[in-house]
Amino acid sequence: MNVRSAWTVVRVILAVVALCGTGASLAASQAVPVPGMYVVNYGLLVTLHPAMANFDMVLGRHLRTDLPFQDQAAMARLTDQINALSARARAEADQVQTEIDKLLLQKTDLENRLGQNVVEFNPERGTFTGEQTRQIQLQKMRELDRSVAALQERQNRIWDDVMNPLYMPRAYSQKLVEQTLAQIDALLEEFSRARGGAMILDSDFVRVQPRPTSIPVAHTTGADPLSIRLFQSLLQSDLVGRVPDVYLQNPELRQYGAAMKRQIEESFDRNVAAQISKSPLYDGMIGARSRLFLAGSGSFDLTREVLAEVYRRNQVKPDIAQRILSRIP
Repeated sequence: MNVRSAWTVVRVILAVVALCGTGASLAASQAVPVPGMYVVNYGLLVTLHPAMANFDMVLGRHLRTDLPFQDQAAMARLTDQINALSARARAEADQVQTEIDKLLLQKTDLENRLGQNVVEFNPERGTFTGEQTRQIQLQKMRELDRSVAALQERQNRIWDDVMNPLYMPRAYSQKLVEQTLAQIDALLEEFSRARGGAMILDSDFVRVQPRPTSIPVAHTTGADPLSIRLFQSLLQSDLVGRVPDVYLQNPELRQYGAAMKRQIEESFDRNVAAQISKSPLYDGMIGARSRLFLAGSGSFDLTREVLAEVYRRNQVKPDIAQRILSRIP
């Protein structure tokens, strides 16, 4: 079902709901009806999930949680290690790229010959002259495509190995992503059942794109783990907007303390807004799981409510959770 057809179905459902409402008794007309359709921004639920707080969207992997981020000397040694691995990997990756280029040249030559191949019907034999040659060429092109894909995957693994000191293994990271999506889906089902099987739709479905078939080449230098784990740091903050008590107890410093508190809160809000702005980048990660109908049989937005429950179940501090929820547009 394409997007236009899906929304046509939604409009029909809404029309039926409206017709049913007009036939309700006058006694029930003053009661607040329970809506049968809701929406959530699925991508935003993923973006603001605690499990995605240290997720690098470029590499599609989570940062390791056992790294000494506060130890500058240790992080400098880690950077040197990655650069050394990168230097060794580049020679191997270049060799693989040379093999890829050779295969691509063969494919281009085949495509040219295929375009010049003339298939004609032979009425005496009742067969097509040149068809067998064409099929052989097509088969060869498919083999070349498979060989190129295998080499590209090998190249990706080379760069993955370079980043292993900084990132969790890709398979483990993908497992975390699947667990995150599964938790959100299960919560949506719970919210739907609690509302009598209400339908929940993805308000952001139109923007979701298919998952890419290959991962991008790793950026092996200039990694910025502090930026990637910024949202994780926000979730682990002790208290939003807290300033030393001395600023509040001293009348002369109280005004300055209030300004400091406001600056801390505004900085927190800007950082949350930056995380929210990344939401479109998660569409490719959602990939094949993207769908218009998320749960139940929208239109009230449950994004905040579901995310609040996500934070409660993942033991995010209430004041931090509330501050983030208040920034969702």
